Amino acid sequence: MLKRLYQIMEVNGVKVYAHWSVLLIGCVVLMGAIFEPSTAIPGLLCYYCVILLHECGHMVAAQRKGYPVWSIELYPIWGIARFSEPYSHFDRCVIAWGGVLAQLLVAVPVIVVGELLGPTKYAPLNSIVAMFGFFSLFVAAFNRSLFPSSFEDIAIHEIGRNIECIRQICQRLFSGIGTDWPTIILAS
Repeated sequence: MLKRLYQIMEVNGVKVYAHWSVLLIGCVVLMGAIFEPSTAIPGLLCYYCVILLHECGHMVAAQRKGYPVWSIELYPIWGIARFSEPYSHFDRCVIAWGGVLAQLLVAVPVIVVGELLGPTKYAPLNSIVAMFGFFSLFVAAFNRSLFPSSFEDIAIHEIGRNIECIRQICQRLFSGIGTDWPTIILAS
């Protein structure tokens, strides 16, 4: 009998599972790229690594806030980090934005270095830079506003709620330094 999810690794004590369709789609892509496997294989691996990076961002944020993380599941076009329900709206915001932050922490330096050095003569390396750079930035930019990761998470994706999340995070970051500029900027 075919299992739905297969454990593929463990990250920071959290089991990572891949849906069987991830393996099937990977095989189909590789069969279609039989004449250029040196570009297709790194591109495909980086695609799933971008999803894993995003979910690890949620995992780290949840663990830093003190919530247990049970698993990470990878699917063909999304992932799910399973953790206990946050107690506060602020904690939920921090965890929700953890995935985007993880992607930005990788994408921005990769884009800067890639643009400074330019494309290489090695197609696989160019594929890796493209996936971890601009593709990851694209996914991060649209993830929190357009693509909910689960139906229970839809409320976080409303623009007003996202602005409130950012406002709360800024207030906590800048409280005690004698300024309220984040409140003024985000209130307008």
